[in-house]
Amino acid sequence: MNPSAEPRYFGPTDRPLLGWLHRSPAEAPPRATGLVICNPFGYEALCSHRSLRHFAEAAAALGYPSLRFDYDGTGDSAGEDLDPDRWEAWQQSVGYAIEELRRSSGVTDVCLLGVRLGATIAAIAATGRGDVAGFACIAPVVNGRAWLREVRALQAAMGRAEPPPEFALPEGVTESVGLLLAAQARDDINRVDLAAMTATPAPVCLVLDRDDRPPNAAWCARLRELGAAVDQHVLPGFVE
Repeated sequence: MNPSAEPRYFGPTDRPLLGWLHRSPAEAPPRATGLVICNPFGYEALCSHRSLRHFAEAAAALGYPSLRFDYDGTGDSAGEDLDPDRWEAWQQSVGYAIEELRRSSGVTDVCLLGVRLGATIAAIAATGRGDVAGFACIAPVVNGRAWLREVRALQAAMGRAEPPPEFALPEGVTESVGLLLAAQARDDINRVDLAAMTATPAPVCLVLDRDDRPPNAAWCARLRELGAAVDQHVLPGFVE
């Protein structure tokens, strides 16, 4: 464990979020900018956990304090997968993380890094704030309907037998490799279309698309229409 990574609870006192703050070492150049990392969900969160931890450590070593965190109802944060209003709660979690990074590290500017659905949540949460200096995303989920089809296909591809009746999921709940989604959460995600955004998450955006899918050209064009400076690249390695 990196000794500079400090576990902490933050957010509402009656429903705290768990995060890891990566402080910059004394020898690092002083920076006014920090980084909030927004994880993906389910199986993608498991696959990316180690990489995102290393990324936070590397950013902190360069002088950019970084905060990783669990959204409301996920990981070690308070709440459960099937609590109501998940989509709104996850966006609020990003806001709490931004405020905590500023409070605990003293930075004045905050950038967001999101992966997959975490990038989607970060983008939407940031548009309502207007105080995010930069936004970077890896393989973002631009269309929620398409992402739901993808996670259903992933679950089907596993070929697992149905659980015994005593462990059956509640009515209306679906699972994809450990990710539980109630009907309300699926409905909210189903309506997501980042290409129809009416405001940009930040004045500067970096979009890293996966090389096994068509690039998100329409969304990047929309961000540019909204006034953002957008740098887009298609890179290999996501599937691996």
